[in-house]
Amino acid sequence: MLLVTLLAITVLFGKSQSQDFDSSVQVTIRWKEQFIGWVDITALHDVDDGWRLKLNFTKPVKNLVVFDTVLVSVNDNYTQYVLANTPHNDKLSVGTKLRLLMFGDMKKDISFDADCSVIAFVAPLPPEFASPTLGAPMMGEPMGEPFAEPLFAEPLFAEPLLGEPMMGGPIQLQPYDYAEAMRLSILFYEIQRSGDIPLIRNISWRYCSAMDDKTTKGEDLTGGYYDAGDFLKFSVTIAYAASLMSWGYITYPDVYKDKGLDKDLLTAIKWGTDYLVKCHIDTDEFVYQVGNAGADHAYWGRPEEMTMDRPAYIIGRQPGRRGSEPTALAAAALASASIALKDEYPCGEKMVSHARELYDLANKYRGIYQDNGYYVSNGFGDELCFAAIWLYIATEEEQYLQDAKDHFVEFNLQGRPYAFSWADLRSGCQVLLYKVTKDSIYYESFTNFLDNWLPGGGIPYTDKGLVFRDFWGSLRYAAAASWIALAAAEEGIRPTAYRRFAESQIHYILGESGRSFLVGYGENYPLHPHHRSSSCPDLPASCGWGDGFVNPGPNPKTCYGALVGGPRDLHDTYTDSRSNYYENEVALDYNAGLVPALAGIAKLYS
Repeated sequence: MLLVTLLAITVLFGKSQSQDFDSSVQVTIRWKEQFIGWVDITALHDVDDGWRLKLNFTKPVKNLVVFDTVLVSVNDNYTQYVLANTPHNDKLSVGTKLRLLMFGDMKKDISFDADCSVIAFVAPLPPEFASPTLGAPMMGEPMGEPFAEPLFAEPLFAEPLLGEPMMGGPIQLQPYDYAEAMRLSILFYEIQRSGDIPLIRNISWRYCSAMDDKTTKGEDLTGGYYDAGDFLKFSVTIAYAASLMSWGYITYPDVYKDKGLDKDLLTAIKWGTDYLVKCHIDTDEFVYQVGNAGADHAYWGRPEEMTMDRPAYIIGRQPGRRGSEPTALAAAALASASIALKDEYPCGEKMVSHARELYDLANKYRGIYQDNGYYVSNGFGDELCFAAIWLYIATEEEQYLQDAKDHFVEFNLQGRPYAFSWADLRSGCQVLLYKVTKDSIYYESFTNFLDNWLPGGGIPYTDKGLVFRDFWGSLRYAAAASWIALAAAEEGIRPTAYRRFAESQIHYILGESGRSFLVGYGENYPLHPHHRSSSCPDLPASCGWGDGFVNPGPNPKTCYGALVGGPRDLHDTYTDSRSNYYENEVALDYNAGLVPALAGIAKLYS
């Protein structure tokens, strides 16, 4: 069990001034044998050619990391570090302030002092700022990354990291069965299937359902996925899940193939995107919801036995019917899936064709959709950018890249989002735009977001180590943040720190806190998820509010692979109760970030 105890302190070690910079160093948190702090520097004049930072410690500090710097040298007793700017912060205007996050290893019972000094780069450098090793790869990092970080002798969360040798010891074995967790997280989507379910399937207790889903004109809307513990179908969450699973497969195809899960994942993606294609009922019309929420939520039972009307809600180009968010997100899902599925299914051109039309509908006839109180929009600029950049990756047509850049500026997408989710895709745009352009504005925008999620940032952590964004579905935010951190690391954005963060959160989900939050996996996993179909016994037994919802026993069926909402407070309080949908509901978007994040962690141990 991992217990993280943070001691919040603020020790200002001192300020210094050179002719180029004011600077100071402070430590704000100490725990176990590590510390977190900040280095603050202010440019006293314009700096055009970079700068050097020197940190002196009175006691040895191992494995120091200072964000937005590149390590130049460290002395033999680990008391003096010289660091340099990155390509993204070499030019500073007078008055520019930089706050550089710092963490390192220091024995917990030892007091220490530190000081720092900063100078602008000039040739020749003073001897104490120069090093013959400048430009050489440091501590195992390859040359040329925007942020070269040293490897820790002990990981940030005091557990073996990434299978790397620790202090010359043997390679660490993976602490969890990632292949099984991956398999189950994909299997959850099979449980959520709507429509004509194949006879050969992995979930024996699910059958064909909602076979009359259609528009008033008779267009077929069968298929897709039920959203959560209910039986509504939302194109927003289906598209979000399909796009993240496709992104994960594009990033880690060999991981899925090595685990024998590539066909399972691609089938899950295609089940969702086939439905999105059905929802595109005309060039300028798109179905974004099937089912009335009031009628649906009044029913507790099996989807196979539903009898209520299930209306279809349609977006069009006319004022009052517009909806850029679902259409653009569907375009992103189809564009990304066209890449992921190209070797398995001959549907790429069809998907791209639909993606183009949906993007045009979203972009030309802009408007916030009528969300009916569910999956409420906070704007459509991020979805337009996400769709455009995926269309560029799928087609290599420059106009889509230009559109993505234009959307980024028009909708101010460099800002820090609340989280990475279906509701806010800004950080996804930032990573993908950096991937294809290597422009520093996208790098800086993303690190401004994710650094806030690291220990010592603005997002609090629970007693046992979960980054805690919100009481409702706290684990969905941790899972999605883990995925976007791993995606960024693949593009060379702070790879060590971001992978450590993702690993800590995925391990929390899998059992590091003392229990698993993935149904059917590990020890003490949830037995009472807020999920209608798994709460029902075998037919012909009845299932309703009285004998399904309020049944005090475990769900008769195991909702394999479902990620539950998770703890509700900073003390890791969690109740395994079917009635508590804040902590125990399951949903498409909860698993959407988990599926690729598990593959990313599995890769690090392969």
